[in-house]
Amino acid sequence: MSSKGSVYDWLNSAGLARFYTNFQREGISEGKFVNLIVSDYHGLGVTELNDRQTLFKLIQNVKRDLDNPKPRPEPSISTSISHSHGLGKTAGRQKRGSGESPAAKPGNSSQDTNPRRDGKRRL
Repeated sequence: MSSKGSVYDWLNSAGLARFYTNFQREGISEGKFVNLIVSDYHGLGVTELNDRQTLFKLIQNVKRDLDNPKPRPEPSISTSISHSHGLGKTAGRQKRGSGESPAAKPGNSSQDTNPRRDGKRRL
């Protein structure tokens, strides 16, 4: 995409395409566009307050986008593996039963499984 095409696209996306000929006449390229300051707007024919505010916001957004280009997402290895082997959202989940937790069943209390400080199990 050419520099002037980009400037036109930016202006058009903000509803300011009618000013493009002024930007073109003044030789405003991508590099110059992002360095415009409010005092430059009048010379480009942008005199109405709403248009000036819109242009200001547009320039800030373009600067941000040029400084932080959006990377293309890459598939993660774990996602690829889990989907290719049929593992879905339920992998690793416990079966739903009567609503009792394993610790609530007889013989599964924390006293039965945790050793005492002296290494002996509680009865």
